[in-house]
Amino acid sequence: MTHASHSAYIRYNNQSAFVRRWIAMILLQSDLESTLLFSGLEPMLTRGFDTSPINRDNCEDPKFIRAWLASELERCGNEAFDESDVFAINTRRIQKSMGLNKVELAVLRFACLVNCYKPLEAAAELGGICLAEADLCDLLSSLLDLPFSLIFKALRPTGLLRQSGLVSAGDNWSETQHVTRWLRTPDMVAREVFRPQNEDNLLLNVFYTTAPKSTLTQHDFPQRTELGLLKRYLRASLKEGATGANILLWGPPGTGKTEMARHLAQSLRKKALEINTVDLNKQALKATDRLDCYRFCQAILARSSNALVVFDEVEEILSDGSFSEFGFKSEKGFTKGLLNTVLETNSTPAIWITNTVRGVDPAYLRRFDMVVQLNTPVERFKKKIAWRVFKDLPINESVVERMVRHKNVTPAHFEKVNRICRRIGVSTPEEAGLVASKILNGDLKAVHARPLEAARPEKKRGIELPYRPNLINCDTDIQALTRNLDADASVRICSFGPPGTGKTAWARHLAESIGKPLLVKHAADVLDKFLGETEKNTAEIFREAEKTNSVLMLDEVDSFLPDRANASRHWEITQANQFLTAMESFEGILICATNLKDNLDPATMRRFDFKINFDYLETEQAALIAIDLLEALGVKVTKSQESALCEAFRNLELAHGDFAALLRRYTAMKVKPDWRQLVEDLNVEANFRNAHQSRAIGFLAELG
Repeated sequence: MTHASHSAYIRYNNQSAFVRRWIAMILLQSDLESTLLFSGLEPMLTRGFDTSPINRDNCEDPKFIRAWLASELERCGNEAFDESDVFAINTRRIQKSMGLNKVELAVLRFACLVNCYKPLEAAAELGGICLAEADLCDLLSSLLDLPFSLIFKALRPTGLLRQSGLVSAGDNWSETQHVTRWLRTPDMVAREVFRPQNEDNLLLNVFYTTAPKSTLTQHDFPQRTELGLLKRYLRASLKEGATGANILLWGPPGTGKTEMARHLAQSLRKKALEINTVDLNKQALKATDRLDCYRFCQAILARSSNALVVFDEVEEILSDGSFSEFGFKSEKGFTKGLLNTVLETNSTPAIWITNTVRGVDPAYLRRFDMVVQLNTPVERFKKKIAWRVFKDLPINESVVERMVRHKNVTPAHFEKVNRICRRIGVSTPEEAGLVASKILNGDLKAVHARPLEAARPEKKRGIELPYRPNLINCDTDIQALTRNLDADASVRICSFGPPGTGKTAWARHLAESIGKPLLVKHAADVLDKFLGETEKNTAEIFREAEKTNSVLMLDEVDSFLPDRANASRHWEITQANQFLTAMESFEGILICATNLKDNLDPATMRRFDFKINFDYLETEQAALIAIDLLEALGVKVTKSQESALCEAFRNLELAHGDFAALLRRYTAMKVKPDWRQLVEDLNVEANFRNAHQSRAIGFLAELG
């Protein structure tokens, strides 16, 4: 950009008679006597004038200076505004975009110049230091040669200039103040209106941009119901021309908020206009500047129903100073009343996007018609998105599965991995897997999340014992319970007993019987060292179960539901209360498993509909499982051996887990034991478990 391409109207050596006439007229109406008495005419004020008649003898003579200004005013003549100047072209573009009339255009041009051209600003400060509203309109009427009534109408609060924020009044429209306080123009306008622009629409790209098409479809969003409702609401608002239609999308970064906003516009066949976060020099815009950009965009779209406004990263705009402990900065460049007005009067539906609502003023939240939370999609939605993103990238299915399973990996991470792999020219699945792991583990470490699971070689499925409900030893008829529960059931079950007695196996069998997936979570998925994160994880687990329509099993539940009577810290009680609240509101099948029932809070136990005690196997049950194991390994068992097994197990406490451990051992060693070897090995397993459970050293005794 060359120096010559800038507007001539704000240059130091501006010779425009048009602007000099304004300066002369303002000074002639000012209190010259006081000005000359205290400071004299500064060189800035007389720039461009013929000052040769002024000398040391007459420079402080008010009559002489007034006569000199009158002659200079006459010498300026009636020069017209140069419509070929960059400033003129840009303001005409604004006029066309917003539908300004010629009076509003004239006022806008004067406001821009009086805020940006120093000689005119200095003259205005001298001549208009104590103007009331009527005085301002009188001054502008004489300067612009337009009727007072039209000037007054152009500056009314409901007019386009002030509604859009292109021209704003001072702190109080009823008070007296100088011209530059009456006619403020946003910094964004002042910076760009005197520079050449590539677009016919000055505000496009400078203040907002047209969004690209969404890369996601409606099937990629778990929030199907909310998405359908949003479309219906936006369609109706556009059809009716409703004012104050605003939607707030919030959730962690990378969960698809911006993509959802773009998809909504695309599905309604509208353009999505996104408010800029940086200026043309790629410098971050302040919150005040971004709000100005939003207001300009709304003013332009007031005459159109062909777009939606997308306002992303609005944390600092919606934040309140009282929420500073959450890390928000509250910029006081605009008032709460202004933002309330912005939310209530927008003519085009707007979608506001933020990563969190913590620290957002409740007065703002209630002005949004719909507030929708987006979380990291569940696995089946993530998998669909991942394969669409990686469709042209050589990458192993196992790598994608590991990414999909990780709760902190979002669709935005898929896009990031794909972009970097393409940029560096990844050509093999092995290389793609390595790059993906390095990129994602770096991101995950930065947010204190666990890394991706390590790659595991494909394994042949081992020999498994058949599941037989009649071989579960418990105090409840679980076969009848399984038959009577269906996919719509809402029950809370506590399964307790020694390790390996079949609690998880029955939960898996129950889920399969009613045709639902089983979602198993352990204490490590819930507990977190950071304050408040455990409660957040608890809520997220229940949400995931609802979204995936799963049977939810929480193992090691005693770890986060201890007896509150023994709690020594406030957060322990808070965690338990959060869990109980989530449990009571969950409308599905919840199974909580524990090896340490006595450690549970009594109030928690009362909330379970079924309390099922899984115990060690009966003698006959153990013998039947032993026969299943031997036959699975290809060892035949005779009738006499069956009787011998029953006799051997008569005083032995055995669990399903003991048999499963031995089956894995025999399979790994390629051993086919006889019934005596099996009995001997089971005795060793039982004795080891009993010795381990009898210890009372530190926390080991509680691990069970």
